[in-house]
Amino acid sequence: MAVNNQKIFILAWLQRLLGFIAAHKYWVALAALCLAVRVLAPTTFWVSAVAFFLYLLMYPFMEYLYTKIHSRRLAAFLSIVLLTAMLIFVIALFVPALIMQTLELLKNSQNINAQISTLTIELQNKFQQFQELLPAQVQSSIHENISQYLVLWSNSILSFFKDIVNSLSRTITSVLQFLVAYVLLIYMLF
Repeated sequence: MAVNNQKIFILAWLQRLLGFIAAHKYWVALAALCLAVRVLAPTTFWVSAVAFFLYLLMYPFMEYLYTKIHSRRLAAFLSIVLLTAMLIFVIALFVPALIMQTLELLKNSQNINAQISTLTIELQNKFQQFQELLPAQVQSSIHENISQYLVLWSNSILSFFKDIVNSLSRTITSVLQFLVAYVLLIYMLF
Protein backbone atom coordinates (compact mmCIF):
# COMPACT_ATOMS: atom_id res chain seq x y z
CA MET A 1 0.00 0.00 0.00
CA ALA A 2 2.82 2.39 0.90
CA VAL A 3 4.55 1.70 -2.42
CA ASN A 4 1.41 2.68 -4.34
CA ASN A 5 1.12 5.93 -2.36
CA GLN A 6 4.74 6.77 -3.22
CA LYS A 7 4.11 6.07 -6.90
CA ILE A 8 0.99 8.23 -6.88
CA PHE A 9 2.86 11.03 -5.12
CA ILE A 10 5.73 10.87 -7.64
CA LEU A 11 3.33 10.80 -10.59
CA ALA A 12 1.40 13.79 -9.20
CA TRP A 13 4.63 15.66 -8.64
CA LEU A 14 5.82 14.91 -12.20
CA GLN A 15 2.44 16.02 -13.58
CA ARG A 16 2.72 19.36 -11.73
CA LEU A 17 6.32 19.77 -12.90
CA LEU A 18 5.41 19.11 -16.53
CA GLY A 19 2.46 21.51 -16.21
CA PHE A 20 4.77 24.20 -14.88
CA ILE A 21 7.28 23.60 -17.68
CA ALA A 22 4.47 23.77 -20.29
CA ALA A 23 3.14 27.01 -18.82
CA HIS A 24 6.56 28.65 -18.57
CA LYS A 25 8.40 26.99 -21.42
CA TYR A 26 10.34 30.09 -22.49
CA TRP A 27 11.67 30.78 -19.00
CA VAL A 28 12.53 27.13 -18.48
CA ALA A 29 14.28 27.06 -21.86
CA LEU A 30 16.22 30.20 -20.93
CA ALA A 31 17.23 28.68 -17.59
CA ALA A 32 18.27 25.43 -19.29
CA LEU A 33 20.24 27.37 -21.90
CA CYS A 34 22.02 29.39 -19.19
CA LEU A 35 22.83 26.23 -17.27
CA ALA A 36 24.12 24.49 -20.41
CA VAL A 37 26.28 27.48 -21.35
CA ARG A 38 27.56 27.71 -17.77
CA VAL A 39 28.56 24.04 -17.76
CA LEU A 40 29.82 23.72 -21.33
CA ALA A 41 31.34 27.17 -21.89
CA PRO A 42 31.89 29.01 -18.59
CA THR A 43 33.78 31.89 -20.19
CA THR A 44 30.93 32.55 -22.61
CA PHE A 45 28.50 32.48 -19.71
CA TRP A 46 30.38 35.11 -17.73
CA VAL A 47 30.91 37.34 -20.77
CA SER A 48 27.19 37.15 -21.54
CA ALA A 49 26.29 37.75 -17.89
CA VAL A 50 28.47 40.87 -17.72
CA ALA A 51 27.03 42.17 -20.99
CA PHE A 52 23.48 41.54 -19.77
CA PHE A 53 24.21 43.24 -16.42
CA LEU A 54 25.60 46.30 -18.20
CA TYR A 55 22.58 46.26 -20.47
CA LEU A 56 20.27 46.29 -17.45
CA LEU A 57 22.22 49.25 -16.07
CA MET A 58 22.20 51.23 -19.31
CA TYR A 59 18.69 50.46 -20.56
CA PRO A 60 16.81 52.91 -18.25
CA PHE A 61 19.19 55.70 -19.23
CA MET A 62 18.76 54.84 -22.90
CA GLU A 63 14.96 54.88 -22.52
CA TYR A 64 15.16 58.26 -20.80
CA LEU A 65 17.22 59.63 -23.67
CA TYR A 66 14.79 58.11 -26.14
CA THR A 67 11.90 60.04 -24.56
CA LYS A 68 13.89 63.26 -24.95
CA ILE A 69 15.37 62.87 -28.46
CA HIS A 70 12.96 60.32 -30.08
CA SER A 71 15.72 58.37 -31.78
CA ARG A 72 16.53 54.92 -30.39
CA ARG A 73 19.86 54.64 -32.25
CA LEU A 74 21.02 58.05 -31.05
CA ALA A 75 19.92 57.21 -27.49
CA ALA A 76 21.87 53.92 -27.66
CA PHE A 77 24.89 55.73 -29.07
CA LEU A 78 24.82 58.38 -26.33
CA SER A 79 24.44 55.65 -23.68
CA ILE A 80 27.49 53.87 -25.03
CA VAL A 81 29.44 57.14 -25.16
CA LEU A 82 28.55 57.82 -21.52
CA LEU A 83 29.54 54.31 -20.41
CA THR A 84 32.78 54.56 -22.37
CA ALA A 85 33.58 57.91 -20.77
CA MET A 86 32.95 56.47 -17.30
CA LEU A 87 35.16 53.45 -18.05
CA ILE A 88 37.95 55.67 -19.38
CA PHE A 89 37.71 57.80 -16.23
CA VAL A 90 37.96 54.72 -13.97
CA ILE A 91 40.80 53.28 -16.02
CA ALA A 92 42.65 56.62 -15.94
CA LEU A 93 42.42 56.58 -12.15
CA PHE A 94 43.49 53.02 -11.45
CA VAL A 95 45.67 51.74 -14.27
CA PRO A 96 48.60 54.20 -13.87
CA ALA A 97 48.78 53.44 -10.15
CA LEU A 98 48.64 49.70 -10.86
CA ILE A 99 51.39 49.96 -13.47
CA MET A 100 53.59 52.00 -11.12
CA GLN A 101 53.12 49.46 -8.32
CA THR A 102 53.96 46.57 -10.65
CA LEU A 103 57.09 48.31 -11.95
CA GLU A 104 58.18 49.10 -8.38
CA LEU A 105 57.70 45.47 -7.42
CA LEU A 106 59.75 44.29 -10.38
CA LYS A 107 62.47 46.86 -9.67
CA ASN A 108 62.57 46.05 -5.97
CA SER A 109 62.48 42.29 -6.48
CA GLN A 110 66.19 42.33 -7.35
CA ASN A 111 66.96 44.41 -4.26
CA ILE A 112 64.85 42.11 -2.11
CA ASN A 113 66.64 39.08 -3.52
CA ALA A 114 70.05 40.67 -2.86
CA GLN A 115 69.07 41.58 0.71
CA ILE A 116 67.79 38.07 1.34
CA SER A 117 71.05 36.61 0.01
CA THR A 118 73.11 38.95 2.20
CA LEU A 119 71.06 38.12 5.29
CA THR A 120 71.29 34.41 4.54
CA ILE A 121 75.09 34.53 4.24
CA GLU A 122 75.32 36.60 7.41
CA LEU A 123 73.07 34.15 9.22
CA GLN A 124 75.16 31.23 8.01
CA ASN A 125 78.38 32.81 9.27
CA LYS A 126 76.88 33.54 12.70
CA PHE A 127 75.36 30.10 12.88
CA GLN A 128 78.68 28.44 12.04
CA GLN A 129 80.30 30.29 14.94
CA PHE A 130 77.48 29.20 17.24
CA GLN A 131 77.48 25.66 15.84
CA GLU A 132 81.09 25.07 16.84
CA LEU A 133 80.01 25.29 20.50
CA LEU A 134 77.36 22.53 20.15
CA PRO A 135 77.80 18.73 20.16
CA ALA A 136 78.09 16.97 16.78
CA GLN A 137 74.68 15.26 17.00
CA VAL A 138 72.90 18.57 17.67
CA GLN A 139 74.86 20.22 14.86
CA SER A 140 73.71 17.65 12.29
CA SER A 141 70.08 17.90 13.45
CA ILE A 142 70.13 21.69 13.25
CA HIS A 143 71.82 21.55 9.85
CA GLU A 144 69.13 19.21 8.47
CA ASN A 145 66.32 21.40 9.82
CA ILE A 146 67.84 24.56 8.39
CA SER A 147 68.37 22.89 5.01
CA GLN A 148 64.72 21.82 4.92
CA TYR A 149 63.62 25.32 5.93
CA LEU A 150 65.74 26.95 3.21
CA VAL A 151 64.31 24.62 0.56
CA LEU A 152 60.76 25.42 1.70
CA TRP A 153 61.56 29.11 1.80
CA SER A 154 63.00 29.17 -1.73
CA ASN A 155 59.97 27.22 -2.98
CA SER A 156 57.62 29.74 -1.38
CA ILE A 157 59.47 32.64 -3.02
CA LEU A 158 59.23 30.94 -6.41
CA SER A 159 55.56 30.24 -5.78
CA PHE A 160 55.03 33.92 -4.93
CA PHE A 161 56.48 35.07 -8.26
CA LYS A 162 54.51 32.39 -10.14
CA ASP A 163 51.36 33.67 -8.46
CA ILE A 164 52.17 37.21 -9.61
CA VAL A 165 52.59 36.04 -13.21
CA ASN A 166 49.36 34.02 -13.00
CA SER A 167 47.53 37.05 -11.58
CA LEU A 168 48.74 39.22 -14.44
CA SER A 169 47.65 36.57 -16.93
CA ARG A 170 44.19 36.32 -15.35
CA THR A 171 43.90 40.12 -15.33
CA ILE A 172 44.70 40.37 -19.03
CA THR A 173 42.22 37.58 -19.78
CA SER A 174 39.54 39.34 -17.73
CA VAL A 175 40.14 42.61 -19.56
CA LEU A 176 39.79 40.87 -22.92
CA GLN A 177 36.61 39.14 -21.75
CA PHE A 178 35.23 42.50 -20.60
CA LEU A 179 35.96 43.98 -24.02
CA VAL A 180 34.01 41.15 -25.65
CA ALA A 181 31.16 41.79 -23.19
CA TYR A 182 31.29 45.48 -24.09
CA VAL A 183 30.94 44.69 -27.80
CA LEU A 184 28.03 42.40 -26.95
CA LEU A 185 26.47 45.24 -24.92
CA ILE A 186 26.73 47.57 -27.91
CA TYR A 187 24.97 44.96 -30.01
CA MET A 188 22.24 44.53 -27.37
CA LEU A 189 21.63 48.29 -27.06
CA PHE A 190 21.32 48.75 -30.83
